[in-house]
Amino acid sequence: MSHPHLRLVAGTARDEAPAVASRAHQEQLSLFDFRPVQRVICFPMADLHGEVFARVFSQAKPAVVLDARAYPYFDLNALSRQRAFSLFENTCSHYVHRHIDLRPPSDQGGRWRVRGMAMDVLTTFARPSDRNATCLAVLLHGRTDVEVLDEALRHSEAGRPVHWRVETLEGVPGLSS
Repeated sequence: MSHPHLRLVAGTARDEAPAVASRAHQEQLSLFDFRPVQRVICFPMADLHGEVFARVFSQAKPAVVLDARAYPYFDLNALSRQRAFSLFENTCSHYVHRHIDLRPPSDQGGRWRVRGMAMDVLTTFARPSDRNATCLAVLLHGRTDVEVLDEALRHSEAGRPVHWRVETLEGVPGLSS
């Protein structure tokens, strides 16, 4: 068979089996992320004035307030622990303290550690089936923690129930700069 020939055959007889078994239809991969978007509003508490925190928090009305700081405190100008928890109660927000170590990683192993920890904690509070959930508020120590969290959540895996959109008081990181 030094010169094989290809010929087209019109069809097969009804009692013959096709030469190649048809494969089950598999869903085509998409370039677009169709998972529900979960807004994550970050509050860098060391850099905020209490009135700004109260105003933005009252407008956002998050379903869950995740305090990711190692040592939660609310002693800011024009804010106290009593006023903060009163805000949480008035907006029907559920407060949870769950520390996430957001020190800037020095290597790829550190990036994966931060990413895994942040994804696991935030996925616990994600509400993919609840389309009415407005957002998740995350209380962080400062602006560097916001940058580390944004980097950790930027490319969430397809297996996670939601796609995270990190927002700050200035807007969405990466878009405003």
